[in-house]
Amino acid sequence: MKRLKLLFLFSLFQFFTLVDAAAAENPLLQYRAGLDLIYTDNAIYVFNTANNTSTTTGDFVFEPYLTFKMKRRDALFSQKLVVYVSSDIFSRYSPLNYQTYSVLFEQGIGNKAFLNLKYTLIPNLVLREEDISSGQGSIDTGLNYRLQVFTLSLDKDFSQSYNLYIYEKYTLKNYSTPFVFRSAMGQTLGVDLTLRMDKQTTAIAGLAYEVSQSRKGFRTLVGSTVPFNDDTDYTSPGIAFSVTHHVSPEDYFRLKVGFRKKHYTADPAEPLHGGRDDLANNLAGTNYFKLTPRWTWKIGYEYFRWDSNKSYANYTVNRLTTGIDYLFK
Repeated sequence: MKRLKLLFLFSLFQFFTLVDAAAAENPLLQYRAGLDLIYTDNAIYVFNTANNTSTTTGDFVFEPYLTFKMKRRDALFSQKLVVYVSSDIFSRYSPLNYQTYSVLFEQGIGNKAFLNLKYTLIPNLVLREEDISSGQGSIDTGLNYRLQVFTLSLDKDFSQSYNLYIYEKYTLKNYSTPFVFRSAMGQTLGVDLTLRMDKQTTAIAGLAYEVSQSRKGFRTLVGSTVPFNDDTDYTSPGIAFSVTHHVSPEDYFRLKVGFRKKHYTADPAEPLHGGRDDLANNLAGTNYFKLTPRWTWKIGYEYFRWDSNKSYANYTVNRLTTGIDYLFK
């Protein structure tokens, strides 16, 4: 076993050495690798329908990631390809582990204008947080779904101070039994306006509107024989703001705040989602420190609150993150 560990570490060292050499030979290639350590106080959420109480359990999450970026420069028609891979590994609750894969292609279409196409895949997610139904916990590995997101966007600089980003997003959720009736397709339209206030400060304001249509169908609750129509259709407008301020050319902090309303359009007689209205609020702040030309350290905090007129869907999440990032050149 010790030899295998040494062999693995040696192979990993050789891999990063080769990647570093390849990036140095081609300045249009860029590789980043990093590791985030996250603590969340709400990794597991369980609601007790008997007395209307809930319990939460925290966990540490390790998130290694790798980003590959390739560019082709052109005055008007530059191109860029970005590939991102990450894995979220829970320290105590390994059934919650998941991987994320995304590919982004950017095509220049004129003077400071870019067309982007992005695909994101998360093959296996465990039902939790806002997806939890009355009386059901989030650790049950049988309640999983596959998430796919397709995003088409237009990015345009109108001046050194203003940028407009418009996007359309399609989301596909494929649930496993017995939640197959929640399989859904969502569509989101959004716009972000960026204002570069000066060389140190940038502000972004964003609006988005999502509509989701589920498959629907009849199923039974755990411990019951009475079927009901499981309907998770909803509409969801949202607004977000962020400010990024550079305290030096290399060090900066970012503050984000967002609000999202989620109105379920399910049949009012549907027991879990009929007449349900949610309001999500989140606040996040992150500091980035350039330790060396290649190494960056970050530390941040995020607060998330979900308020609903359904008692089982009220909860908060506190998340602390620290991470290190290495840039290959």
